[in-house]
Amino acid sequence: MKRIILLCTIAVLLSSCSNSGLSISASEPSLVAFTPTPVSTETPRPTSTPAPTPTLEFSSGRATGPIIPDSALLFKQNFESDTAESAISAIPKWKMEVDDTGNHILCNQEDGGFLNVNFGADTWNNYAVEIRVKSVAVHDDEQYFSLFARVDSMNNGYNAALNFVSKVEDLQFGPQPYIGIGNRQFEWISGNVWYLIRLEVAGSEIKYYIDNFPVKMGSDIQRSTGPAAFTTSPHLQVCVDDIRVWTLNTDGSIADAQQPGTIVDSTFGVPLAYPQVWGNEDPGGVLSYEFKTNCTADYTVLDTCFLWNLTDVTVTAPSGMIFHLRKDFNSNQYSGEVTRRWVLYGPPNSGLPQSGVYTFTYYKNGKVVLVQKVNYTQSIVPPATNISAVQNENSLYVSWQPPAGLVGGGCKVFVSRNSSTGFIYSQPVSCDSDHVTLSDLSLLVPGERYEVTVMIAGPGGSSGNEIFYIVWKAP
Repeated sequence: MKRIILLCTIAVLLSSCSNSGLSISASEPSLVAFTPTPVSTETPRPTSTPAPTPTLEFSSGRATGPIIPDSALLFKQNFESDTAESAISAIPKWKMEVDDTGNHILCNQEDGGFLNVNFGADTWNNYAVEIRVKSVAVHDDEQYFSLFARVDSMNNGYNAALNFVSKVEDLQFGPQPYIGIGNRQFEWISGNVWYLIRLEVAGSEIKYYIDNFPVKMGSDIQRSTGPAAFTTSPHLQVCVDDIRVWTLNTDGSIADAQQPGTIVDSTFGVPLAYPQVWGNEDPGGVLSYEFKTNCTADYTVLDTCFLWNLTDVTVTAPSGMIFHLRKDFNSNQYSGEVTRRWVLYGPPNSGLPQSGVYTFTYYKNGKVVLVQKVNYTQSIVPPATNISAVQNENSLYVSWQPPAGLVGGGCKVFVSRNSSTGFIYSQPVSCDSDHVTLSDLSLLVPGERYEVTVMIAGPGGSSGNEIFYIVWKAP
């Protein structure tokens, strides 16, 4: 059996895809060397399998996955401790539900296209991805759920599928070039029953398990790295739960994901960084998160550091959600403000970060250079009040009332056309100051209105503030 799945590889986003692509025979000479496991007839499922060792990861009465140490986990999501920051449960056409046992699960809506969720890092290589799934409603004769590993930007990757109508499991590489690693039929597959699906990729070995029962394995060398994903075929409704990803050694044994590697960038000496987890509130009271790591404790320092040569920086939240930061090495030509950091701003209304331990992992060419942990407690920083601004020729005198009791942090004064287009001018100031003079505002246009605000940033976040409006006059 050959299937074609078009996977929209988007970072923790969901989209609808059409069933298109080219199925290519495994005998065509353009394919790399491949040793498939022959298709086999059904083998009766063992009826006397010893009960697995129970764990705290999953509910009793259902198959349990292996016990995985926290140090090996790359990703974990059981939807019980979910927050708005966990984008995997805040995507279109999927919603959180509570079953009759009080367990939180994620379910999709019926849709005419493929519904795909992609999560993880391009640097993931040898790992196991595990998910619990059950079909809720089927509306067609081809109703399959697929779990993916090592997906690339061209939608190629390994996937293990479970068809709830034909009762066939299928393991393949695809969609282009398609290689069927094998399939078999199991009459015991039925709807509205939880199944624990696991896909393992270690070296060239690909293994597929259902309820810890090895249903298919094979060898392939086309993909060595890439994130994980799952997808539903058109018109299939499913619920998922208990998603985990953990690292493997090339022999398939459990590895340690969080042990720092031995690489030290000799350009900058011993790697050091200053990570932060922030909760932000904009002037309208909208809450969001922010993760960043700086070269130095003083963000105005121009010197680069080992962060410059990194290829990826991730933040693992207490929920298990993994975020990829963006490289930001810039100097503002107008204000002189310097950024030497990796940073990620959460979208509006994404909510404050949850309290707990956040793990910053620094990569260079797929290898871990440094691991740091930040203990964050959710909080809101008080805003500045009574902001006013007076123009004096080509400068602006800004005054405000600072919040009481703020210790530490870094504050700024902003001048912008409006709060949605970013600042034109910014000036770092001491957080216990109550005024500053902004000089040489030559970029401001006479007759136009501008916003003036003061950002108060303390330990753990920054605040929204009232906005003072000015109309710039010709000097």
